[in-house]
Amino acid sequence: MRGSKPLILVGVLALAGFLLHRILSRYSLDQLTAAVTAVPIWRLLSSGGFAAASYFALTGFDYLALHYVGRPLPYSRATLASFTSLSLGHNIGFAALSSGAIRYRFYARWGLTRAQIAKLIVFCGVTVGLGLSALGGSVLLIRSELAQEITGLARPLVVGLGVGCLAIPVAYLGLTAVRRRPLVVHHWTLEIPSPAYFAGCRPRLRSDRLPSAASILPWWPRACIRRWQRSRMSPTSGWRQSMSSPT
Repeated sequence: MRGSKPLILVGVLALAGFLLHRILSRYSLDQLTAAVTAVPIWRLLSSGGFAAASYFALTGFDYLALHYVGRPLPYSRATLASFTSLSLGHNIGFAALSSGAIRYRFYARWGLTRAQIAKLIVFCGVTVGLGLSALGGSVLLIRSELAQEITGLARPLVVGLGVGCLAIPVAYLGLTAVRRRPLVVHHWTLEIPSPAYFAGCRPRLRSDRLPSAASILPWWPRACIRRWQRSRMSPTSGWRQSMSSPT
């Protein structure tokens, strides 16, 4: 098993390279260079800054998770493990598997047991899920008209989805307040964080999603925005048509 790990890594990298080649092979190097150089420098810098802010927020997940499993480490180590695992995992693909494997290599070397590493990964995953649910529910309620236009769903359904998304972190908070005993799933025992611990996670629930979403905005083509604005004024054109038509 130990000897197969390099082969698995090579296989994952080869698959990532193949998928990247499939995406970029339709374009020439001159086209790619022209597309990048056509973007104003402030857009490139702001996109990179937002991406860096997102990864910085994600380091807090690992730091809190280390305290959750009872093996606190210096913030510098949590930052190294978090940034390395997530930056590679998000770019290689299969982030849940690849970033988890990289986290295991770091934390096992620093003395954490397999059970502690597994709980740490679950903690980070649940925190990300709660953040997505809270942010998605907020957007669906605040910009329900826009969500209705994009998805084509009826307004009551959009509002219901928003309420349902927000109900998930609220239910989780209630669980932390009323349940004191660990949650047992088969042979796994998961301690429920206290409400005070949830309060420590709350500022980070959305702090990584907002910058990561904002990092895409500087790359959003103005032509797509103009077509979407025209589609809102035209009763015969829709979002999908305006986005799929050639620039």
